[in-house]
Amino acid sequence: MFQYHNWHVAKLDLLNSHLIAMNPAPHTQIPNRITRLLPWLHLLGAIAIVTLYGLHSAVHSELGEEISVGESPGFAWVGANIQFGVAAGLVYLIAVCRLQISRLRDFSTAGARLLKIFVGLEVLGIAATVMLMFYQRADILPPLLTGSLICVLIQGILTFQYTEQNEMGLGPELFQTPEQGAARFLLFVFISGVVIAFLDPSPMRMADYIFLDSVIEHRLRIAFPLMLSGATSLWFGVGVLAILFCIGRGLPKILRAQKAFSVISSLLFILLVAFFMAILFGSLLTAIKWEISQLNLQFTVLQLFFLLSIGGGILLAAVFHRITAQIPRAQKSSLVGIIALSFGAALFWPVAGLLTMKRSGKTTWWLLVFLVFGACGLILYFVLFGRLFNPWFTVFSYLKGTILKVTSVVAAGAVVLLLEQFVPVGRQKRWAPSRWTVTLALALMGGFLPFYALGKFPEVKAVILQFNELTRVDAALAGKLGNVFGQGRRLQLGQQPAENGLSHPWPQPWQLKKNLPSRLPENFNLMVIVVDALRGDAFRSAGYRRNLTPFLDQWAREEAISFRRAYSQGGGSFAAFPFLVAGRSRFTLYGPGLYAENLYHKLALSEGIDLFMVMKDFGPRHIFPPDAPVVELSIPRAVSDRQSATADEVFDAARREIVNVPAGDRFLCFLHLMDVHNDLWKKDGGLDFGDHPRDLYDNNLSYLDRAFQRFVGWLKQKKLYERTVILFTSDHGEQFWEHGANLHGHTVYEEEIHIPLILFAPGLKGRFEDVPVIAADMAPTIVELAGYTVTPPYDDPHMGVSLVPLILRNEKQQYLRRDIVGRASFKRRYFLYHHWEWKLVYFAELDLMQLFNVYRDPKEKNNLINENPEMAVRLEKSLFDYLKLVEGKTYRSVLSE
Repeated sequence: MFQYHNWHVAKLDLLNSHLIAMNPAPHTQIPNRITRLLPWLHLLGAIAIVTLYGLHSAVHSELGEEISVGESPGFAWVGANIQFGVAAGLVYLIAVCRLQISRLRDFSTAGARLLKIFVGLEVLGIAATVMLMFYQRADILPPLLTGSLICVLIQGILTFQYTEQNEMGLGPELFQTPEQGAARFLLFVFISGVVIAFLDPSPMRMADYIFLDSVIEHRLRIAFPLMLSGATSLWFGVGVLAILFCIGRGLPKILRAQKAFSVISSLLFILLVAFFMAILFGSLLTAIKWEISQLNLQFTVLQLFFLLSIGGGILLAAVFHRITAQIPRAQKSSLVGIIALSFGAALFWPVAGLLTMKRSGKTTWWLLVFLVFGACGLILYFVLFGRLFNPWFTVFSYLKGTILKVTSVVAAGAVVLLLEQFVPVGRQKRWAPSRWTVTLALALMGGFLPFYALGKFPEVKAVILQFNELTRVDAALAGKLGNVFGQGRRLQLGQQPAENGLSHPWPQPWQLKKNLPSRLPENFNLMVIVVDALRGDAFRSAGYRRNLTPFLDQWAREEAISFRRAYSQGGGSFAAFPFLVAGRSRFTLYGPGLYAENLYHKLALSEGIDLFMVMKDFGPRHIFPPDAPVVELSIPRAVSDRQSATADEVFDAARREIVNVPAGDRFLCFLHLMDVHNDLWKKDGGLDFGDHPRDLYDNNLSYLDRAFQRFVGWLKQKKLYERTVILFTSDHGEQFWEHGANLHGHTVYEEEIHIPLILFAPGLKGRFEDVPVIAADMAPTIVELAGYTVTPPYDDPHMGVSLVPLILRNEKQQYLRRDIVGRASFKRRYFLYHHWEWKLVYFAELDLMQLFNVYRDPKEKNNLINENPEMAVRLEKSLFDYLKLVEGKTYRSVLSE
């Protein structure tokens, strides 16, 4: 017995020695101010690493190089100054390393030894970073910087453990009963989620677009968001309790050691923050996976996860230590309530820190609880009703959703604390692991039931997920979680099929052969003018109430051909440009290799044109080969005032270059105009309607009309007009909240894809043409007008086809009975136009299907999925069959399952 006792004591001593190495024994002196600052200096260094590396990766990525000054002047400024920022960040990291080395004497021998190792690794990482950037080895930089980030964060944890050891006033007893208050907590988390959905104003803003057939559907439209929000909030509560159970039951021996309390509490909060961040980043990857990939931010996402999890965990652990040390009442409360109180107190830490400067009593306790309630209320108000976030159904929506879910958890925990003061439950018996498992599993799986029920009402589902911003986030979360637990097919909340390996429908090389008579002037020039984000219904000739385009309307009627029902197959520039310049696309997004499919460039080469012009910083450069002799037109000012080039500046740049073209030489010129893009400001040359976004948009369009009139007059004066083919169009339209979003790139409704399309070709009679066409038709049309045929031929009516029979012989029937397919830029959303009457819209990320009759419902308000299920199933099959063949991805049916 004596030998066994000695062996047992030796074993505990060995365990404690390891814990002491992780958490140094207290010194007699209190850490000085510099040492206390070290954890936060390390945290700031970690923030610098993540921020600077993310910006550096983004500005040097393929997508970053495509973002012009006109589209984002701020992004261009970052690109010009990122090297200075990186240098400043490295200097800061070296300074903190030097400071850390100077304070090693404050730590125990084991702690100082660990810090020396990680400081040395950080210094080596900094030196290696400088070398790799000098030799431009960007491929090795991401893992190296991720390792450096981990070193910095570990230093922050070690220094935090030392500086916080004097704040601890409580042992591990609080962790022994995580089930205390658990049932109440889950109930109030569910109720908090219901309240958030009830207050969500996003569906109210879109009341005019909500059309349902029955009273039951209207009631379900109100009830489902409440149930779905409550279910997803419940999942957050389940996750929190699962982590508490693992900490409280998974490390029982370590918890018996008083010296391990700081380590375990820090680990608890790191895990909690990591849980919330995993949900946020998982949702973001669903929403902006393409953008993250194209901006080369995969490692930045991983780094940001580590930073927020560890940095946030350290901050919250510090708050937790202060509360449990200074407020005796906290030591007798439920663990889940104190954790929620710590989260809430961190939001107003300067105030909470003052309240807990010294040991406090009941008054301070009540103040903290009510301050947490007040903080939750303010967050709820500003996120739901404030203008802090642009409700664009993208990154901001997922950020809002996560903030509100965490707020519901904090509020529920605060309610549990409040009830404990009036209805105490006492110390509960410890739950067996089986009871924990069953309770959490039932809460988790029960949350899927309302999402499964939602799929049984497709029109209600479409309305809710289209216009309820936060419910859309709930559905994305449920879809991800459903895939994890094998429920994805039943829930029908999104699919992302892999490529099926089918061959390219139009293999390269594309070849032009001149075997037809030319309808264009000999030695013609070609000018393509693309007005970014110009709506097709903004013209008086298209029925708009304001007369913004008198010259364009007159020019189209008398000299050019204006296709008043023209459409883009891409919602947003990245999806639209492949269709525009190639006449067909595999639904890929605009990138560096697009020049290989640029039919205008191939026509120019066939015609012997070797002078190419494109607007520098305000248009796509990669529509031409990287080694092509392209003249980049520029404006005589820096765009430092965050204002894009005006139409007059763009046309002036073209004038300066065209006037120097030698007689007899020819050119192909792409001009990209940004006047009605989202960078809007009032222009003196346009009509003044006010300061509302649509008023500014109209002001800019009226200004652009006058600028274009001056440019056409100049072409006529220089005798260039009669031998220049001019295509005036847009890449896509613009939204003004017609379907729950503004700007562009995220949907495929009429306001997003209806565009102007005006073709001037000398010798062709001007007229308005109301036969529906697409922008992709223009490339094969101009090629045929020049006398060429293309191999492989443009014979797929879903894509661009030649309009020569319509233009020259007024043959309409073949163009009236087409099926057109397109997609959005930043979301996996597709549309199928059937004979220009029926339109099927499919949101692949949520398995949301809508059917509209655009003849009878031009604003696409009335979803006819239930009224005409046969048509919906037929069009779904046509869409999915075409995507399987052309996009190379096989989608499972949504409507027939």
